[in-house]
Amino acid sequence: MIKMYLKKTITTISFTLLAAIAAFAQTSAPATLKDNDNKTAIEVYNIMKEQGGGSIGKGKSGKGKSNADPSNASPKVNISGYAVKVGPDVYGLPSVELSDTKGGKTRILCVLPFTDYLKLRHVSKGDKVTMKGEVRGYADEYDFVLVKQSKIVSVNGKKP
Repeated sequence: MIKMYLKKTITTISFTLLAAIAAFAQTSAPATLKDNDNKTAIEVYNIMKEQGGGSIGKGKSGKGKSNADPSNASPKVNISGYAVKVGPDVYGLPSVELSDTKGGKTRILCVLPFTDYLKLRHVSKGDKVTMKGEVRGYADEYDFVLVKQSKIVSVNGKKP
């Protein structure tokens, strides 16, 4: 009788431990970005920073580096946040810098195609903006996520 009780107890404990391990494995898997995800600026920033930074430009190999999901090197994601800066980036390209709070630190640099300069007139500093673009990676040296080929989806809940 005692042997049967011990056997059932051990079996129950074993199944409980297996269930706990399986649950932990599911929750501890690193987050990735996928096409058409809807994320806030801070969510994208945290996911990309967790995956590890690096140079997102051309390195010694001459190839660009992306630390987005390797199976989908440049996922097109909808990102919402507050416009911190609107205007040309350091290369003179049209861009919108997004933060998770009004007047907060830049978390996302969204670069639009050169032909979309006039579309920037729809966005002002402090506006709640949703952008869609290709997430290229996290830049350690600048502490932000680079999003290229961006498009303005909405400004303060309205289409531009």
